[in-house]
Parts: sequence; C-alpha cells; structure tokens
Amino acid sequence: MSQVSATFCFVATAFEGKYREEPLQKYLRFRDSHVAPHAFGRLTIRTYYFLSPYAAKFLTQHPAAQRLAGSFLLQLSRAI
Repeated sequence: MSQVSATFCFVATAFEGKYREEPLQKYLRFRDSHVAPHAFGRLTIRTYYFLSPYAAKFLTQHPAAQRLAGSFLLQLSRAI
C-alpha cells in the first residue's frame, strides 16, 4: 500500500493545483484507507494512474471541463 501512497494524483492536482494541500490529501487518505486494501480497488487505482495524465492534460486545456471536474471534486471532498 505504501507504493500506492507515493503516487501522484494527476486529475485532482490539475484542478486543485498544489499536491500537498487539502482537500487533495483527503482524497489520498480515502484512497489509501478505503480503496487500496481491496483487489478491485487496486485495479481501479492502476487504471486511474494509467489514464489520468491524459485526463489532467485535457482539464488544463479546457476550462469548462475543468470547472465541471472541480464541481465534482468539491462534492466528493464533502462526501468523504
């Protein structure tokens, strides 16, 4: 699990900006404590890290999509 913790959260960082700030750390803690302990969760994380650099690039180039993602991430942050 520590290997998962050391990875970079591309999409959230593209929206949030700084890697070490909340709520980004909240997402990473949730991933590590609730998603990573399960086989399907680890598969989901690997898939995310494969696809997310493309998604992050897209978000930085499309402000409307970035606003939509930001709204989703804000709701996610409130839920966890």
